[in-house]
Amino acid sequence: MTTTHHPKVQRGRCPVCGHYGDDCTGGPTLHELADQAYAAFEVRTRRDGEDYVTLKADTPEWVLGIVRKAHDDGQRLPDDWRYKTVHEAFCSISDATRMQDADFDDLEAEFADGADVHHADLLAWGSSNSSRLRYCDDALADCGHSLENTAQLLQLGQGQERREVFAAVLDGLRERLETDAAS
Repeated sequence: MTTTHHPKVQRGRCPVCGHYGDDCTGGPTLHELADQAYAAFEVRTRRDGEDYVTLKADTPEWVLGIVRKAHDDGQRLPDDWRYKTVHEAFCSISDATRMQDADFDDLEAEFADGADVHHADLLAWGSSNSSRLRYCDDALADCGHSLENTAQLLQLGQGQERREVFAAVLDGLRERLETDAAS
């Protein structure tokens, strides 16, 4: 794993990890880990011409662990939509942490708002796994009867799943940071 050298900081903030003085971990930053994880994915094309996101053969074990975590700790079978969304979450976290400390609550909400808008995509998402109806049920419970149509319900349900995936990816990255700092 390639990491950026951390200078010895006695006062002020480490320019690499953003921690102050003795709190500098000297290990990889959240940005670096998200970048490494994002790079572990590739887009392939099936025989029918459909593109899908998958992991490369040489993917580090810690990235596999985060992908598993984003699939409900292995309780869910591998899923094209989830793989694509995990990949997008790594990209979003990497971009947000490139320059500044990110507000992860805002970033999670923004990520959830990235749900599909086209009816065909929403219907494909909802029909790809019957457990996805739970997200729509939760959205309906949260919004009451203020929804205008079924597409809006599907969009809010998908947004809830996007939020869940984002949280799992961010938690996995933070756990990796702690593991690297401890070693």
